[in-house]
Amino acid sequence: MHTSSGAGRTTLLLFYNLLALLSLGFAPAAAFATASSPSDIDMVPSDLSQTSGASTSGTSGTIDVSSGASLKRKPDRDLHLILDFDGTCTNSDTTPLLPRLASLHSNDTPQQREQRLGAFQKLEQEYFDNYCKVREDILRCETEIDDSNGESSDRSSRSYDPSNPDHLHEALEALDEVSTRVTHKVTSSSCLAGMPTTVKQITQLIEENEEVREAVSLQKGCLDAICRARLQHGWRLGVLSINWCPALIGAALVTPIEQKLKAQVVEVESIEEEQGDTEVWCNEITHKGEVRLTIPGASAKRELIASIKCRKQAENNFGDKEKSIVVYVGDSSTDLLGMLEADIGIMVGESSTVTNIAKKWCVKISHISTRNNESNGIKDGGTRNSGLHERDSNTVWMVDGWDDIDDLLQRISGV
Repeated sequence: MHTSSGAGRTTLLLFYNLLALLSLGFAPAAAFATASSPSDIDMVPSDLSQTSGASTSGTSGTIDVSSGASLKRKPDRDLHLILDFDGTCTNSDTTPLLPRLASLHSNDTPQQREQRLGAFQKLEQEYFDNYCKVREDILRCETEIDDSNGESSDRSSRSYDPSNPDHLHEALEALDEVSTRVTHKVTSSSCLAGMPTTVKQITQLIEENEEVREAVSLQKGCLDAICRARLQHGWRLGVLSINWCPALIGAALVTPIEQKLKAQVVEVESIEEEQGDTEVWCNEITHKGEVRLTIPGASAKRELIASIKCRKQAENNFGDKEKSIVVYVGDSSTDLLGMLEADIGIMVGESSTVTNIAKKWCVKISHISTRNNESNGIKDGGTRNSGLHERDSNTVWMVDGWDDIDDLLQRISGV
């Protein structure tokens, strides 16, 4: 088709861009769904034309996609990227921010704010102290001599057997129990009463308060890597977090992602405003400050990753030779079982707790460059990218930052 008029070219561009949106799975759907109460989450108003300050560390640069017409129409496999939130996408844990958000939203006096923050910090310290005790108990091994046969054996004080995979689950559940107990105390203390529960409310606090913006800043390269995977290769996106506030995840991560996706795909007013299809599974906090645990810890994350894999494989339209690929990205002990359950588990940074627990249960942690080198045929004479997406249920791949994740996702997409 050829047209010499400016109006004709504009119409053609609109048509191509609309096709690109539909091929990538964009639909007039809610911004995201939670495992607890999607109705508590509001849309960001359509007049919010700029990405909020929530992503000040991850919004620089643009993706090299000139127009919707150049986007890949259909991925050649079913690709799913599931992300932890705190410490994986953000520069720091946002949990300590929650009482401040509740205080700001409630218009506390300075004295009320001090009391609220003090109560929360006391519970934080209790959690930290008890967590360290349980972690030491898990990792401590005592050598005992069996006088009857003269042989020695290693046993931790709570009888965690490193040769038993079930005991890895029990050890991680013991760490999660510490969090659960303290979480119940947080609810009883009412130190989070008055918590904002909508994306719109939290977005406003982010825009108005520099300290809040800094606390929810995204890691360098995070936003670009996610959007590139989504736009260029059709990755589906989900967020799986033990964070208590789905609206905070929406304001700090999901909204900037969807805004950047729309900005890169099309910039015409005739395309309907929409948030996309990012799913969020996390805990929930009510306006009264009650925390409801639906994703309490490591086992819940593993179970949800397993259910995603089963669901996606059942929906897979690529035949027996192709499969759904689920990548899970995390950073802490709460993510370890999810990383092992996923087809590819990625750990951001070096968590000493994860490293030590993995070592005790003989879980392999390798830098992602090792996997890349092997897939490039550098080792054992393999074919380039061969086996890049094959599941290794006993390995977690460590990355230095989101540039490594970006590279891996593009490699998998090109297999």
